[in-house]
Amino acid sequence: MTDAGPALAALVAAGGDAAAIVAILNDHRSAFDRLIGLVFTSVSDDAVEAEVPVTPQLLQPYGLVHGGVYATIVESLASSGAALSAMRRGQSTVGLETRPPSCRAREAARCALAPRR
Repeated sequence: MTDAGPALAALVAAGGDAAAIVAILNDHRSAFDRLIGLVFTSVSDDAVEAEVPVTPQLLQPYGLVHGGVYATIVESLASSGAALSAMRRGQSTVGLETRPPSCRAREAARCALAPRR
């Protein structure tokens, strides 16, 4: 858990404001999430949403978003969602495995994924 962990856990356990939770998540993103430009946009009891701007650095040689970008987004959102869900019950989580879905190839200016329970 990051240095914001205790404050985030207390906020979540108290049913805190979603905008405040999003702000904490964004302030404490991993270096890799920052590198790809991932920004959390919304949290609720059922979903965590984020956006990643599609830049040339995130494309594979054919001009499509690299599959690793999708895997990173899925991992970040699933881990954050699991942690927030566990925090509501005074528990913690750790990720063990990720099986990202295959996404259809497409060109876009922004990737937005929102895994739901």
